[in-house]
Amino acid sequence: MPETQIVQSEPNEAAIIPRDELEDRFIDNLRIYIDPREAARKAGYSETYAYNIRTNKLKNPKFIKKIKEYYNGYSSALLPAILNIESSVTLLSNDMLNDALTEADPDIKEDKISKALAVYTKTEHTRKQIKQSTGILKPDEDVRKPMIQVANIKNLLLNVHDDR
Repeated sequence: MPETQIVQSEPNEAAIIPRDELEDRFIDNLRIYIDPREAARKAGYSETYAYNIRTNKLKNPKFIKKIKEYYNGYSSALLPAILNIESSVTLLSNDMLNDALTEADPDIKEDKISKALAVYTKTEHTRKQIKQSTGILKPDEDVRKPMIQVANIKNLLLNVHDDR
């Protein structure tokens, strides 16, 4: 028998909902509500459980795996929207470039070309983030390199010198 949880469906009523269904509602609500507590309340969790949702659910490895599986399936449904964004930006930029190339005045032509390229490059980071968040594009590698703190080396040298 599947695990169940008693939830408050109406102000003074309690209902028994299978745990999987409740989790599915919660995961779906995470797309809609910024606050996970609000998403939990809307899914049907009690006020107390929703308040502690970060420790109750969002740190549970099994539940995190379930969220990842859900969003992997959901992100593939976003492919048409992502392609639409890409093509819209490309078409707009191309139209602007074509308009610029028909311009006779060199100064205006240069300005229009700059604006056309700016449209494409200004949205590049956002388009990249969308692709990364949906799993279509691999996240950037962490480019942070270890840093040497001069003050720490100086203190170390002073300590070594004092020990001699």
